Amino acid sequence: MLDVPDDPNLPCRLFCGTEEGEVITVQLSNPGEGTRGVTSLVAGHYSSCVELQRSPTVGSIYLSVGDWTFNLWREGVPSPLFTSPFAPCLLTCGVCAPTRPAVVVIGKADGSLDIWDLLDRSHEPSMTVNITSAAISSLCFHTTASKQLLAVGDDLGTVHVMEVPRNLRRAVNNEKGFTLNFFEREQKRVAYVEQRAVERKEAAEAAKQAAEKASSGEAPQETGATEAADSDEKYEKAFRDMEEKFKQQMAISTEEEPAPAADSADADQY
Repeated sequence: MLDVPDDPNLPCRLFCGTEEGEVITVQLSNPGEGTRGVTSLVAGHYSSCVELQRSPTVGSIYLSVGDWTFNLWREGVPSPLFTSPFAPCLLTCGVCAPTRPAVVVIGKADGSLDIWDLLDRSHEPSMTVNITSAAISSLCFHTTASKQLLAVGDDLGTVHVMEVPRNLRRAVNNEKGFTLNFFEREQKRVAYVEQRAVERKEAAEAAKQAAEKASSGEAPQETGATEAADSDEKYEKAFRDMEEKFKQQMAISTEEEPAPAADSADADQY
């Protein structure tokens, strides 16, 4: 996947997938710095990456397909924003919908299609359609003023042309904004997970050093444990605030359930 900007002062990059499942970014030219070569290499799949393409509606997002999962990436983020659950069979290809930013179509080795609508659900495909008995090898959209077609090619050399239903080609109000919000939340989640991994590693090293000092007779320092507890409390409060905000946006009741009545045996103790 070649990214050639219209402005000659911007860098030209190449995104590619490998047989080992890695997603690589190659800087072909950078007028600002003049550096070239591989700038990032991330393990995205367990086997060959069979598909890599940019979203036609959200330019900073691109799709990779390999093994039993597909990933959605964002430029500048070292980890995938979204990784699908494992499918029951190998995934062979994929394509982003040209008119709906939240829709991704995935072809599978059993001859079926998974249609993912991320605004509807993200833990499973919104729809699965059986197309052929052979593995699907390619997907291509064709959009006209009145309808949208999806060409599906399989390993037997047959092309199946289907008309996309209206709900999968007509974007809902402000769908692009909702999709961008979804990716922003996922990007924050990725950053949080990476930060917590670093903190856990530092806490483990501090605990190891404290254990070594204790075994040698030195007084252990509680600084690392105290900082870890304060950090956990801070992130717990941030999570609760985010949860409360989400419930307010979704109009979910936040009334607390009544506490269960104490057992008679417990009541006698008091």
